[in-house]
Amino acid sequence: MAVPAVAGLRSALRGPVMWGRSLYRRPSRTEDWVVVAMYHRVPEKDRIGFVRQLDYMESLADFISPGQLVELLCRDEPLGGRYVCITFDDGESDAYRNAAPILAESEIPAAFFIVPDWVSADISDGDGRRRHVTWQECRNLVGAGFTVGSHSMSHRRFSVLRADDARAEFERSKGTLENALGIECRHFACPWGQPALDYDPDRDPRLARAAGYYSFFTTIRGHGEKGTSPWAIPRVRLEPDWSVSQLPYLFAR
Repeated sequence: MAVPAVAGLRSALRGPVMWGRSLYRRPSRTEDWVVVAMYHRVPEKDRIGFVRQLDYMESLADFISPGQLVELLCRDEPLGGRYVCITFDDGESDAYRNAAPILAESEIPAAFFIVPDWVSADISDGDGRRRHVTWQECRNLVGAGFTVGSHSMSHRRFSVLRADDARAEFERSKGTLENALGIECRHFACPWGQPALDYDPDRDPRLARAAGYYSFFTTIRGHGEKGTSPWAIPRVRLEPDWSVSQLPYLFAR
């Protein structure tokens, strides 16, 4: 069976499987928790699906920014509610075109994690050519009140980098974003984001902190709660074409 056929089969089966799981695992509406939603692309065809997902999240929790999230995690007390933080990795142009206006209209905070080396770039991968935001579009995001953070300078896997090269990725990406956008770049999302596999959990959050960041977002799946470290923030991957019936399982603890 060809690889695209396998991927198509998995996609077709995902909806029914996740719906079945959601019958038995649903998010708590009474306990304290925070979910950081991680998106990449939001194609034009998925705008309606994205809105439906946002409506579902809003029925569960309050939307917060990365800065508010870090403040909550650093407090020595319960979170005091249920929260969702929306994030986008890679700086995909269609997320800027299709997701940002929806979020701005609804006054929903979000973070866009940018790879400076990819700004204005068209990159070919298995899904075709992917266009990335320009510097002016990054400035527009800042002007609209969104958080712009670093996704490293070049999207290299930190686990294969020497300490000096890793340090340069943190420092150069932060400095480039700050100089180009006139902001303080406070938040970092690790490419790929799995500890040991993609980054050194003992070294790289420490290097990020030394470079002046306030957080380190990963792809460890799970909820944030009292005691969650801002240097190992878990996230839940979402795709805008997933039906809302899949979300209860993903948002369950």
